[in-house]
Amino acid sequence: MFERIIEIDKSWLLAINGAHTPWMDTVFWQISQAVTWLPLYALLVVCLFVTFRKQRTAVDLGILPVNSIPTIVFAIGMIAIAVGGADLICAQLIKPLVARPRPTHDAEIGALIHVVNNYRGGMYGFCSNHAANTMACAVLCSAIFTHGKSWHAHLYITLPLMLWVLLNCYSRMYLGVHYPLDIAAGLVVGGVMAAVVWVLGRDCLYPRDAHEHPADEELPADVQTVED
Repeated sequence: MFERIIEIDKSWLLAINGAHTPWMDTVFWQISQAVTWLPLYALLVVCLFVTFRKQRTAVDLGILPVNSIPTIVFAIGMIAIAVGGADLICAQLIKPLVARPRPTHDAEIGALIHVVNNYRGGMYGFCSNHAANTMACAVLCSAIFTHGKSWHAHLYITLPLMLWVLLNCYSRMYLGVHYPLDIAAGLVVGGVMAAVVWVLGRDCLYPRDAHEHPADEELPADVQTVED
C-alpha cells in the first residue's frame, strides 16, 4: 500500500513537472522566490495597521504587562512565530528525520526531472518549507482579518491568501523540488502551527467582552442601585 502511494506521488510530480514551457519556467521560478512577494508582505503589514489603528492595546486592557508592546506589533510577532516555528519544524526536525530525497536528487527519477535555472534544492524535501511557511502566514492572517466578520470576509481575504499558498506550492512541484506529499505535509505543519499560535494569542488581539467592559466600570447616571 505504501509503495503504491509513493508510486502515485512520483507519477503526479512527473506529470506536473513534465508539463513545462519556457514562459512557465519563468513564471513559476519567480513565484517561488520570496522577494517576489515583498509587496504582499508590505500590504499585510498595512492591513494590520488599519485593523488595529483604533483598537486599545493589550497593555491598556491589562492583559499584558505595562512595559509590553502595542497590539499591532504583537500581531506581527504572532505571524513571525507561526512562520518561524513551521519553518524550524520542517527544516530542523522532519527533513533530517524522514530524509526523503527531493525529486531532483532521487536516484530513480532524478534524470527525468526538468530542472529550471540549474536549481535542484537541498538533499531532502519532506516536508516543504515553502508550503508550511506560506500556509502558516495565510491561515493566521485570515484568522486575524476575518475575526468577528461575516462569511463574506473570507471571499476577499481568505480565498486570495489560499490562492497565494497554492501558487507557491504548485511552483515547487513545477520546479521539480518537491513531491505532492511533501507539499501536503508542509501544509499540515503550517496550518497546525498557525492554529496553535492563534489560540494562544487571540485574546491579546481581540479581548473578550469582560476585558472591554470591566465590572468596576462606572455605571451610567440613570442606573440606580436598589438597596434593602
